[in-house]
Amino acid sequence: MTLNKQLGTCLCCLSLLACGGGGSGESSNGGDNLGPQAPENTGIVPLDSPILGDWLYDAFHYVTIDQNLHTEVRADRANQCMAGVASIAEITSYTDSSFTATNASNTKATFAFGLDGPNLLINRTVEGSQNTREFIYSPSVNLPYGSCVDNNRTGSVSVTFTFNDLANSLSALDLFDDISTARFTAETVFDVNGNDDMDSGDISIRADFIPTSASSTEFISLLLPRLFVYTTDGSRGYFGDGTIEIDGNSITVTMPNTQHPQLQNISNASTLKTYVRLSGDTGIYRDNYPDSGLAIGLDSSSLLDEEYETEELTMVGLDLLEVNVTINN
Repeated sequence: MTLNKQLGTCLCCLSLLACGGGGSGESSNGGDNLGPQAPENTGIVPLDSPILGDWLYDAFHYVTIDQNLHTEVRADRANQCMAGVASIAEITSYTDSSFTATNASNTKATFAFGLDGPNLLINRTVEGSQNTREFIYSPSVNLPYGSCVDNNRTGSVSVTFTFNDLANSLSALDLFDDISTARFTAETVFDVNGNDDMDSGDISIRADFIPTSASSTEFISLLLPRLFVYTTDGSRGYFGDGTIEIDGNSITVTMPNTQHPQLQNISNASTLKTYVRLSGDTGIYRDNYPDSGLAIGLDSSSLLDEEYETEELTMVGLDLLEVNVTINN
């Protein structure tokens, strides 16, 4: 089953009957037999366009382009499951070298395209932005995977990041000239496959802050509890959501096992890396836990932080003091 079929998308008028033609191929006025007639083009993108079809542009993202929609889905090939639809954008115009599409948030993007052998070269520019991203869409096989989510799984995994002074750490957001560029991440990576490396089969639980306005006071309400999955080349993709709780100097992220099959395979002795990172237009600040190396095979509940790693960290007060992993069966 193609992604088009999985998403319930179909092309209209694929038969002579649906297009109003006679079943014999003869004209209604008794004229010459003209043979099978081409199906009617009912969408924005012509049926002979090279962009139609199923594509893959990185280890996680699969794209289907039909006559009316540009649809992305996230798939974990290592665990053979899909996280679901990442985005759907309606195609609103088309030329021989570009098309425009608008998503549910009314964000419009222009996709300039060209062919390089079997691949589709894409330059995507979001309206109102000066940034252009380049993609290589490769022809994709169909995805037979089911959902990564399984509501029959029980239990959860919680990670608690405790800071020496959380309020002081948050004040570091004021270091940036433009807070809209700020990114805050507290993350623990788990070596689920047990090979002492961050690669396919490993996952991470993290708290992310992506600001939407020029106010650091919204930090807590904008924290996102997220699950990421790794591939063989060390890249990672977003695959699920959990819950988040702030208590004093601690941030706790809880991820239900329903979100992904690998969550059931976590033990608190499988931590590969834990850190907090703050970045923006004027710099990058990071505190690793327990130090700058990987915490392979260590029980994070018994580890305390080393001293600040750099003078910059002392200045901004970004100090991750303790991390605890709790397996809730």
